[in-house]
Amino acid sequence: GYSLQSPKRMLAPGDSGATPIVPGSGDQSELLRRLTTQDEDQLMPQGGPPLPEEQQKLIARWIDQGAIVDGNPEAELASIAAAAIE
Repeated sequence: GYSLQSPKRMLAPGDSGATPIVPGSGDQSELLRRLTTQDEDQLMPQGGPPLPEEQQKLIARWIDQGAIVDGNPEAELASIAAAAIE
C-alpha cells in the first residue's frame, strides 16, 4: 500500500501505518529501514535486488537533510527524475 509515485505519496504511510520518511531523521524513517534491511520479506524493492549502497546513502542523506522537494510535490517521480537528467 506504500507508493513512490510522487513526493507527496512518499510521505504518506502505507498499510503498515509506519511513517515512511521523517524529515531530518533517517534513523526513524521506515523507507530507509526497508531499503537497508536484510529481511527479504520487508526489503524494498520487493522481489528485486537491494538498491546499491551508493543510492541507499544518497537517500539517507536526502532524508537527514530534511527530505526537501523542489517543485510540485504531486508530480510523478518518473517525470522529476527524467527532468533531472536532461
